[in-house]
Amino acid sequence: MERMSSSEVSGFPRFIRFGKRAVSTYKVCLGAGIYFGILISAMAAKKNGSDPISMALATLGCALVGLVGARVYHLALLAVQKKEYVLSDSAWDTSRGGGGLFGGLLAIVSVSPVIAALIHLPFGVFWDYLIVALLVGALWTRLGCFCNGCCGGREISESFAFRWHNHKGQQKKRIPVQLLEIGWMILAAGAVIYFFDRPRSAGAIALGVFAWYGLGRVILESLREEPDIAFSIRINQLIAAIIGIGAGFLLLFLFLF
Repeated sequence: MERMSSSEVSGFPRFIRFGKRAVSTYKVCLGAGIYFGILISAMAAKKNGSDPISMALATLGCALVGLVGARVYHLALLAVQKKEYVLSDSAWDTSRGGGGLFGGLLAIVSVSPVIAALIHLPFGVFWDYLIVALLVGALWTRLGCFCNGCCGGREISESFAFRWHNHKGQQKKRIPVQLLEIGWMILAAGAVIYFFDRPRSAGAIALGVFAWYGLGRVILESLREEPDIAFSIRINQLIAAIIGIGAGFLLLFLFLF
């Protein structure tokens, strides 16, 4: 729960009010994404003959690791950009926002071999289950971003744009980047549903989603109002390109060999 100052956008969609207090809509969507992601990954495991409880617990563990990784990534970017509060007592005050998807993903990838081994699943199979959870979670969190105004598009005057606030509450006609990303991921979800029960190599579903998301993020990152800059480059765009190209080559390798 957060107490809102008079300078903030004081109501929905950024906040859901409870008397004088409010809860961030983004945090509600983040929680919903983790919850439904865990359920979906467990269902996918059960459908394919794996233990759903073990998969649910593994997904929860990955989610917690991912939250820490996302925050560390954000603080690392602030350190590179020499922002003041990175070394202050408020560095872990999440009411000020701040988290990076790619930091969370890196943390999850780092621990996933151990987690897959603990629940006795082949690495590729584990990731085919987990990617469903990550996709569901990403859809919910991007909805939270849209409500909050973070990760939004730059100002534009064309007819397809519409007035919306950024995370500072500034109302302008913008490119709806968050909604475009949601649409891109819905297409990925449709492909996952189509291919999930068809013959394939273990890990192919996960690699396909990573390749698709990386391609889309490279395009959409260029439309953002406030992209993350590190070492004079759009760091998220670079990481997205690496993920997309790398996953694409690995997917091709699976099909050829």
